Order: sequence, then C-alpha cells, then structure tokens
Amino acid sequence: MGNTFDSDSIEQRSLEKEMRQQMCEIAGIEKAYAEAPESVHLTSEPEVSVAPDLYSESYKVIGEFYAHIGALKPAQKHKIAADALKMIMLEKDKGQKFRKIIFVCCDEVKKYLEGKSYLAAALRTFGVKVEIIRLSEEQRQKIIAAQKRQKMINI
Repeated sequence: MGNTFDSDSIEQRSLEKEMRQQMCEIAGIEKAYAEAPESVHLTSEPEVSVAPDLYSESYKVIGEFYAHIGALKPAQKHKIAADALKMIMLEKDKGQKFRKIIFVCCDEVKKYLEGKSYLAAALRTFGVKVEIIRLSEEQRQKIIAAQKRQKMINI
C-alpha cells in the first residue's frame, strides 16, 4: 500500500465519499443539500467544532458513516459512541431537533447497535437511528482487506 501506515483508514474514508448518495437517499434529502463540512462550529463554544460525515441544516439531518464488517471490538464501540455523542452535542447546540443517523455497512454491526447493549440503549434514548448501507462486492472486499491490514496486535 505504498506509504500508508498499517492502521491507516484510507479505504474507509474513501468509501464514505462513495456512499454519500446512498446516505442522502436513506436520509430522504437531496444530495445538493447534504454537506460533509470540514467543521461546524458550536454556538455555545465557538472554539469547538465538529465534522459530521453528513450534515444538512435545511433538512435537519446529522449522519455518521462507520465502515466496518464483522464483530466490533471495544475501541470500535467507543468510536461509534463518540460519533453519537458528536451528533447529540451538535443537535443540542443548534437548539433544534435533528434526525441523527449512524450508517453502517454490516448487518452484524446494525444488529449490535439495535440490540441489548448499553450503547444500543443509549442510541435509542437519544434518538440516534441505525441504517444499513449496501456495499458492492468490490467495496466489501476492500474493507475486509483494510481490516486485515489494520489489525492491531499488542506486543
């Protein structure tokens, strides 16, 4: 993979761009109104900003895309929890109700996030929905290869 580090998530970030149209369709918004802003500054704390994967003021939608296939490890669960917290914080800061969506590309991940874990309960409590994005076989294989490369082993 050239100069990329084993833990680099370039495939996942690239896939996020490819999936924008599908995210918009699921969220029920026109792509022209969907943004992936570099940052949205908080009104309550102007020095703090967040960068959601999908954001639309006019449609009141905030979305995060999580490209992982298979069972989640603890750090991956924390990443999803942090993304949910980002969306909840942004909604509160704007003082308006937003639809908050975590887009995943694996049925196993969706099932976990809608199941009986504390994370699933928190998502339900704060109105964060989980939606599935369907990948092509080629996209799926890229993610699987990246996950194998990214596998971290404690030494």
